[in-house]
Amino acid sequence: MPYEKFEFKPGELITAERMNAMQDAIKGDIQGEIETASEQIKKTGVDKATNAEKFDAKTSKEWTDALDQRYSPKVHDHEGQAVYKRYFKQLKSGQTIVLEHKLGRFPIVDTYELKSIRDSTTGDLPPIIEKFYLYYHHEERDRDELLTEDRGMVRWPWGIPLEQLLTEYDVKWELDDSLGDVINDFLDAFFKPPAVDHMEHKLSPWIEDHKEKSIGYLNKRDEWPDIRWVIKPEKVAFVPAAGTACVANDRISVIHLSYDTLAVTAELADQEKPIDLMILLRS
Repeated sequence: MPYEKFEFKPGELITAERMNAMQDAIKGDIQGEIETASEQIKKTGVDKATNAEKFDAKTSKEWTDALDQRYSPKVHDHEGQAVYKRYFKQLKSGQTIVLEHKLGRFPIVDTYELKSIRDSTTGDLPPIIEKFYLYYHHEERDRDELLTEDRGMVRWPWGIPLEQLLTEYDVKWELDDSLGDVINDFLDAFFKPPAVDHMEHKLSPWIEDHKEKSIGYLNKRDEWPDIRWVIKPEKVAFVPAAGTACVANDRISVIHLSYDTLAVTAELADQEKPIDLMILLRS
């Protein structure tokens, strides 16, 4: 703002009133210069520095989000992508079951027959263990046939680590819990209907001998990570078209009833013997 101009001639009386007014004018002029300089610095320095991480007024994250939208699939999405569900079901020939998966879309469906597992701990003719087997791989891989057959696959760390399954099935455990208690909690969670029908399972001799040991004890001996739950799913082969040579094979058919349900039907060559299936759904 403009201020009054002050001039004093030689011999002129200088009053206190005019001197105070002059001092106020000086202070106001100085303050105005400071504000002008601050505004200039802000425009030429601070504002530019603030915008230094932007390109065309957008941050790097804003550009990334915008580009992702260009290439992301424009689909109707209910529960997110890559939803995965697993069922263990037993079907008789001609039986149809309905699975209410509630995935909100037609999932990809794979069917596997659960083959029986063999144990070579008793005699030359190994008994059938049925469908599920919990064992200590490090010690029992050479004693139990499991997947040996003619391929020697027992040398591999076959089976799912029990600790991983406890997390998957939300089974809580502590280091001072006994192995037997943890196994019981796991079996209750694993065989909980309707996702799993009751099927026979077995604990290996080593597991039976160590059921009273604590998880902490087994962990210190580096045995806990190698306790594994074994299943043997084999891909089910669909029967060829009618009139071809292999019409006696088992046939598993899947029909999508809606976005939330599907039906599985078994037509079996041996109509007296049911089939145990692992059914995988992926959206």
